[in-house]
Amino acid sequence: MARALRSTAAMVLATSMFATACSHADGREDGAPQPGEPRMTQTPATPSNGASHFKSRVIVFYRDGVDSASARAANAAVGATLLRPLAVESAAVVTLPEGMPVEEAIRLFKLQPGVRLAEPDGRRTTQQR
Repeated sequence: MARALRSTAAMVLATSMFATACSHADGREDGAPQPGEPRMTQTPATPSNGASHFKSRVIVFYRDGVDSASARAANAAVGATLLRPLAVESAAVVTLPEGMPVEEAIRLFKLQPGVRLAEPDGRRTTQQR
């Protein structure tokens, strides 16, 4: 039993060392792309400046049975682009066109036949009494 445990520990250590070596194989520790590589942008996990929601993102909940083509059409009608689908209830986070207010996007999404609900993407808190 002890021998099997040592063997497993050695394998985990070797795998970890190999993964670390591979992640720095190109000599860059900053993660910056080489010329010609696509740049990946990251959206902050929480809104900045104390805002309760992101200024350019909305969560869209599509009606039951809406296929991906209809969801794309609803997004296109508003000018929004898919940021990421959500695993819950046929929903997605979308990015709004530059300068479009969240409230306007929500109003436009609610006019789309395949959309059940649209809400600002942001923090929700509960208050204890």
